[in-house]
Amino acid sequence: SGPPHTFSLLSFWTLPTTARLTVDTVPPLAAEGSVAVFNILEKEGLIIGYGWFRGNRIDQRAAIEAYQIINNSHTPGPSHTGRETIKPNGSLVIQSVKKQDEGTYTVITVKADLTNVSASGQLQVYSLLQQPSIQVSDPMVREKENKVVMTCITNEMDITVKWIFNKQQLKSAKNVFLSEDSKNLTIDPIKKENAGDYQCEISNIGTSNRSETFELKVKGKIDGFELWCWRRLLRVPWTARRSNQSILKEISPEYSLEGLTLKLNSNTLAT
Repeated sequence: SGPPHTFSLLSFWTLPTTARLTVDTVPPLAAEGSVAVFNILEKEGLIIGYGWFRGNRIDQRAAIEAYQIINNSHTPGPSHTGRETIKPNGSLVIQSVKKQDEGTYTVITVKADLTNVSASGQLQVYSLLQQPSIQVSDPMVREKENKVVMTCITNEMDITVKWIFNKQQLKSAKNVFLSEDSKNLTIDPIKKENAGDYQCEISNIGTSNRSETFELKVKGKIDGFELWCWRRLLRVPWTARRSNQSILKEISPEYSLEGLTLKLNSNTLAT
């Protein structure tokens, strides 16, 4: 009983030999929640046991598990989390990988002549990214008049952000500006060619995710006469303290004099 017995296999391990041993991590870059396997390659001689450790050296305080082949016994160590298992071939399997599992793992193989060989392997872990969203500064857009700022909203860290325009990566232009972290996209002034579908895409070392599509609709400039017509069609009295901006918001985003006329006519028929 007690720690000395826990890793009794270590008591007769001698200094490593010069025999070759390599560790192959599958996959070397694992997603959180997946399974990672450390396979041992180029094994030589009659092996009677394996031991796996966290870190790049043999240290009982970092022991994960010891496995003795002769009696098929598994002995957990201080670094065992309940998700690690050594297979009969010596491979270490980690279930439900977590970000904190990232790092170096070292195996030692014990031979029948009580010599041993060690080798290390690396595991990288990436987080699956939650879908970002796009926040728009002002849905009111006017050609060659307004500017619009689109912001990629995400809580993810250590990511790269890029913008997609009509299913292709957004190209630079004189009126298109990105913030230093690329999360804010500013178009100033808006032009007809800026109309279309926008998405922001976030990515890390292992995965990516895109927002839903935001359609930017660009309208032509509205002159004073047309604005006067809108006030008449909306039956806004001149005595009403209504700003031009409030009128524009009421008729945005899908506005045309013909469309409103049809709408007013249909409402009249319905009543």
